[in-house]
Amino acid sequence: MSQQINLFNPLFLKTKKVFAAQTMLQSLGLLLLGAGALGYFGSTSVARLEEEAAAGAAVLAREQARQLVVAGSFAPR
Repeated sequence: MSQQINLFNPLFLKTKKVFAAQTMLQSLGLLLLGAGALGYFGSTSVARLEEEAAAGAAVLAREQARQLVVAGSFAPR
């Protein structure tokens, strides 16, 4: 009679660590990269909008000056 001995133990299998230091550093790097990209996009958008606002303010000032000249020319009697 032959007998088989099972030498397999699941404790000795290599398991992948989900929260390993390398994985956490990669995730942190990805988050920082995403935050930096959002910050860059936001700052460029704000700069563009500030330029448009300054151009609009210049047009408004020019039109208000023109309105004063016209109102002075056609004063009510």
